[in-house]
Amino acid sequence: MTVNRTRKLNMKNRLYTIKETKEWTQLSDSSIRRHIKSGEFPHVKIGSRIMIPGWFLDELLNTTASDAAA
Repeated sequence: MTVNRTRKLNMKNRLYTIKETKEWTQLSDSSIRRHIKSGEFPHVKIGSRIMIPGWFLDELLNTTASDAAA
């Protein structure tokens, strides 16, 4: 149980590349970029890299999992 909490805490405090976001969400690069452009996905730009906050991915994945279970 502690490992899962630690994993969630680490996830929330990280920034993820589009490639990493793709692995977590199973969305395509173009879908992720479209969501970013439309303002649906929060992001920060560090140099030329677009980064997605882990807290958002955590919320997105938990919401999706809850919807699938219902």
